Amino acid sequence: MDISLNNLGAFGAGTPYRVPGAPGSEAAVNAAATNTDATTKAAEAATNSARVQEQAANQNEQEQSVRESVEKLNEFIRPYVTSLQFSVDKDAGKFVVKILDTETKEIIKQFPSEKILALAKALSEAMSKPEGLLVEQDA
Repeated sequence: MDISLNNLGAFGAGTPYRVPGAPGSEAAVNAAATNTDATTKAAEAATNSARVQEQAANQNEQEQSVRESVEKLNEFIRPYVTSLQFSVDKDAGKFVVKILDTETKEIIKQFPSEKILALAKALSEAMSKPEGLLVEQDA
C-alpha cells in the first residue's frame, strides 16, 4: 500500500511512502521518484534557457547603448573639432579614435592602430575555437 504525503504541506510533500509490510509495488515508488527527477531536470533546463536568453538580451542592450553613446559623442564633437572621429570596431569590439585631415578626410592617426585591431580579432577568434591557442606545426 502506497500513501502519498502531498497533503502534509512542506513535510514530505510529493514523497511517496510505502507502509512497511504492506503489499505494494517497488516499481510505483521508483516511477514516482523518476517522475520527480524528470520534472526537476525539465525545470533546470527551462531556467538555464531563460538565463541564456536574458544574457543575450543584456548583451544586445549594452551594444546598442555603446553605439548610441558613440553617435552622441560624434554629434557633440563635430561642431568643435572636425578632425576627430569615434567609432567601435565591429570585428574586435574595441573603441577606435581617428584623427582625420580636415580637408582630405584622410586618416592621420588611429588609436588603437589597425595592426592592434587585427591582433585583437585574431586572438578573439583563436579563443573561440575549441582548441584555443594551441597550434599544430609540422617540423
